Amino acid sequence: ASVASADEPGEPLILTGRVLQPDGETPAPGVVVYVHQTDAEGLYTSAPGASGWARRHGHLRGWLATDSDGRYVVETIRPASYPNTRLPAHVHVYVQEPDRRPYYLDDFVFEDDPFVDATYREAQELRGGSGILPLSRGTDGVWQGRRDLVLEW
Repeated sequence: ASVASADEPGEPLILTGRVLQPDGETPAPGVVVYVHQTDAEGLYTSAPGASGWARRHGHLRGWLATDSDGRYVVETIRPASYPNTRLPAHVHVYVQEPDRRPYYLDDFVFEDDPFVDATYREAQELRGGSGILPLSRGTDGVWQGRRDLVLEW
């Protein structure tokens, strides 16, 4: 899913991984993954005329369905932390399995974020596995992170 347009301010980021069944090994095809996040200034900016969830979640949001191997790819920008807080920069993630209601998993947060400290690590719910991702830059300068998401049931 392409969440951020090419002209969106911020550093490009690609999040990849697989959605797995509760056993942590079997791929989960056809699962809807929904993400939303702040912009490069830590705000949920809306597109002009947006209403409802589009207004609440801002314009940096999108969804996709996993492929036959449970894979997903999200192309976005690296979000910023909410202004004047000590909350890590994050990407919210929800999944919807076929015939089930959507549910949230631990946010994607980044290992190099100064607010991902011991207290944050201890407070993780580990919904879908740890949301703390190491990031690296590709040869093209784009940030890259990988996380497998484990379904709850």
